[in-house]
Amino acid sequence: MKKAVISLLVILPLLLVAVIAVAGRIYGSHEYIEVTEIYFVDEDNNRINSISVDIGEQKRLNYIINPILATNKNVTFKSDDERICVVDNNGFITGMAVGKTDVTVETLNSKQAKITVNVASTGATDMELSYTNMVGHLGCNAVLSVSTTPSIEAQYVTWISSNEEIVSVSGTGREVMLSFNKTGSATITAMSRDGLKKTCEIVVQDGNVAFTSNNIRVDTNSIDLLDYITNYTSQDIHFEVLQGSGYTLSGTILTKQNGGIVRVKMYCIGENTNNILNYDEAVFIF
Repeated sequence: MKKAVISLLVILPLLLVAVIAVAGRIYGSHEYIEVTEIYFVDEDNNRINSISVDIGEQKRLNYIINPILATNKNVTFKSDDERICVVDNNGFITGMAVGKTDVTVETLNSKQAKITVNVASTGATDMELSYTNMVGHLGCNAVLSVSTTPSIEAQYVTWISSNEEIVSVSGTGREVMLSFNKTGSATITAMSRDGLKKTCEIVVQDGNVAFTSNNIRVDTNSIDLLDYITNYTSQDIHFEVLQGSGYTLSGTILTKQNGGIVRVKMYCIGENTNNILNYDEAVFIF
């Protein structure tokens, strides 16, 4: 037994040396392989240095890394100008505005490739306004919006009033605010960047249907909003809460528990046509 133990003690160090040697060979055979090259390709794997997309269109950037057996193929993407083109972590680019910019892909060991992205626009093929005719009351406001095909073109729409003294326009893009400054008539024109136009004919009349004030303090927790409207006769008035909590709005009755503020929007649709719209806001302090 004693001889067997001695023999085992002699053999164990030899076995340990052998195991370490084998492990070293295995580890050495799995050497870290660096990336030596990266470049962009098309669907047929041909090298490319530019790509085109339309505004709102999304495409994926394809690339090749050499050698194929590179250990770490993780990459990052960056757009030089995100106002023109954005790119996500998976290499999907989206055209944002007409122009061109470079997108760079980079490996962990700083190998890079650049591609020029050309963003074009087919323009708006169709455009519609929320109203084509409108009767406004002096001193009130109205919201006028536009929808386009493709929808992304709406953000580039510009607006012009034929007479700013009667109706002025604030803003650009999808939605603008009209101010009724003087009695009379005016035409509001919305124009896409490729020249498509739509118009809204407006007549401004006397009779300011609006809130009595933009800040109204009340001493009860339930009010009839019609009591705070000027020049109200039989107009079809609608109310909508824009800001506040703990309130209920049933028709024209606004109830607020435990005090606080509620911001309310009023818009007025005429008796004979759905193309009449007035707009006003007020903050009620309970």
